[in-house]
Amino acid sequence: MLASTLSNSMPRIALADWRLPFNGSQALGFTAWCGLHDIQIDFGGPGRAPSLDSVSRLRAIRDASIAHDVNVLAVACNQMNDLGLHSAVHSPVGEKVRSLVMQTLDAAAFLGASMVFFPSFRKSAIGDRQTLEATARLLQWACEQGEQRALLVANENDLDVQASRRLVEHVNQRNFRLILDTYNPVKVGVRPSTLILELPSVFASQVHVKDGRSGLDASVPLGFGDGSVAETLDTLRDIQSFDTYVLENDYRCGDPAHLQHDLGWLLNATR
Repeated sequence: MLASTLSNSMPRIALADWRLPFNGSQALGFTAWCGLHDIQIDFGGPGRAPSLDSVSRLRAIRDASIAHDVNVLAVACNQMNDLGLHSAVHSPVGEKVRSLVMQTLDAAAFLGASMVFFPSFRKSAIGDRQTLEATARLLQWACEQGEQRALLVANENDLDVQASRRLVEHVNQRNFRLILDTYNPVKVGVRPSTLILELPSVFASQVHVKDGRSGLDASVPLGFGDGSVAETLDTLRDIQSFDTYVLENDYRCGDPAHLQHDLGWLLNATR
């Protein structure tokens, strides 16, 4: 069991079910087995886990949350990477995007999560002013829907400081946040610590923690990559608004050694 590696004085650490060998209700049980009490889950969809558009699946997750004392912190909609957040509103894809936004918001409200987030990678990548403004319009509308459900709405991307600031200004909603990731910005030459220091008030309190290596399309154990994760965590420690570290390395192979290493490394790095 991994629980023996953790202590009562540990910082708040969570898992992401889309990076685990289990999803849905099983992922909550696995989280408890690891000695943790918090998780982010994915809405799912084609090529991913079964989607959370089923009441029975949502109830199973809610029941597992109670049984295992594991909180669902946020619901991600990673399917957006296959669609395009900035698709034209009245196009078939644009209508699908809006439908998914509503379904994700409803799932999060049902599960008692405090946040939903929509990533901007691959087909949702923000590459110019047009895609930034179109993404902002969609997120602004999502925030309006989220406010009715007392939810934060967030976006994860790999933008630099200037573009990140423009996105936040265009969305212009009090319940909008960005998701900080310790490695995604590094891949495009942006230091996460710079983002934190320049934009300390725009990020959600839940941070994605992973590492990688240039030219390698896979995660590596924390501290063994070129992401300077320790530097990012040092910077985070000085900003009181960050309180949850979500491990997002790839643990889908089922080897507990990788996760055990990362848990231990993260505990030592955040004490």
